[in-house]
Order: sequence, then C-alpha cells, then structure tokens
Amino acid sequence: MEAKQIREAVYLLIGAGFVAFGAAFAVYLGVRAENPALWAAAAAHTYPFFGATGTLVLLLTSFFLMLALWSAKNNIEGERERAITQYINLAFMFGASYIIAKYLEVTRFEANGLLPGQYFSDQLLGVANGHLFVAAHVFVTAVHALFVLGLLALILKVRKDLDALRRDGDLLPLETTGYYAHFVTIVSLFMLPILYLSR
Repeated sequence: MEAKQIREAVYLLIGAGFVAFGAAFAVYLGVRAENPALWAAAAAHTYPFFGATGTLVLLLTSFFLMLALWSAKNNIEGERERAITQYINLAFMFGASYIIAKYLEVTRFEANGLLPGQYFSDQLLGVANGHLFVAAHVFVTAVHALFVLGLLALILKVRKDLDALRRDGDLLPLETTGYYAHFVTIVSLFMLPILYLSR
C-alpha cells in the first residue's frame, strides 16, 4: 500500500471515529438526561485517576510525535536521526502506557464486582440497572483503547521504516501518524469530563 493510500485510509478512519464517538457520547449523555439518579450513583464508582492518566499520556504521545516531525524537518543530520528515534520511542512508550492504564482500570472494576457479567451486582451501585452505566462506560473506553492500539501499530510501522524516511525525506507516514495521534487524544479529552468527571 502506497503512502498516499495509507494517508487516505487513516483520514477515513479518523472521520469514521469522530462519527462513532460522537454518536456514543450522544447516547451516553442521553442516558444521563433520562436517568439522573442512575448516573449520579454509578458515576461515583468510576476512576477519574485512570481517565486523567490516560489523557495525559496520550497528550504526551501526540507531543513527542510532533517533536519527531519537527526534528525531521529542522535538525541537522546527526542530531536529527537521534532525535527522531528518541521521540518516536517516547511516543510509543506513552501510548502503551494508556493501554496499561485501561487494563488496570478494568481490573479495578472487576475486583470491585462492577464489571458487567457473572459477578456484577446492582446492589454495589445502590441503584437498579447500574450495570447499563458500567457496560456503556467500559464499552466506550474499550473502543477507544482499540483506536489507541491502531496508533501504536502506526508508530511501530514508522519506527520500522525510519531508515527509508531518513533516506528519502518522506515525512508523510510520520505526519499521518501524528494526525491520528491527535484524533485519539481529542477523543480522550472529551472522554475525561463526560465519562469520569461528570456527577
């Protein structure tokens, strides 16, 4: 697949992602409007620390990808090569940290009996149908985590093709990956107040 086709595919994925997450947030907020008592009781059992941590590491992922792009355009040869590699590695590290934070969040839900499934109990939330709130919360964050996994795959692809990027001066793969990172970060910035901080 040529670089132009990859870019078009990523742009299509970003557009579809905005539509999908926009719809998910609309449904989520609709449930809140219709069931304020359910929302308040269930939202008290979310983990804002994990939401804030996830948003922070994605901001850093985007930041380091943009530093890599800036270095590719502006630094002198020797420094440029080292800087690009370091920034891409840091971007991957912070992106992977998001997945770890989501895993820890889900295990916390499970340990407290809040993960929908066999051991879930509405009594823990103190409100009927509380599992619907938790299921929606876990679903939205899981879909977002899949998008972040896609970002990590793009970063690995850029890392693998770094020699060709240096040789040809083709910055399109790095630039496209940066756009995709901005997308998942923007979604995370919306998720933080909607899913974690609203009471």
